[in-house]
Amino acid sequence: MHYEKKQEESFNACKVKLNLNDFIKFDATNSRLSQGSYIRVTKDKVTISSVVGNHFKNNEEVELLINKKGNIILLRKARNGLKVKPQGSKTTSKFVACKAVIRYLLNMAVQLPAQYNAEWDDELQAWVGRR
Repeated sequence: MHYEKKQEESFNACKVKLNLNDFIKFDATNSRLSQGSYIRVTKDKVTISSVVGNHFKNNEEVELLINKKGNIILLRKARNGLKVKPQGSKTTSKFVACKAVIRYLLNMAVQLPAQYNAEWDDELQAWVGRR
């Protein structure tokens, strides 16, 4: 009994006031990566999550823009663009084949796969992803 009381006193002496604003919250809205909005560049293609992919029809033409640091990617509809292809028959995610984007990121020493969490930007009429 004496041991339990001493341990409790020691624990209370170490209490730290926590500011929850300094924490990142994980709950049902952001716990499943597969349900997120992202653009992922792998060593062989650019994968578009289901959330983002649902905004593009199969074979619709898009363009990819990447900033010079390689940490922001933009995906939007474009004439004479890259064709959006279905990832498979059992998913709504899609992909774009673009070896030039992959080569560019590798030359920038960006480790692949690189995932860019994306949000729709009304002003740009594009999905903008940041890693």
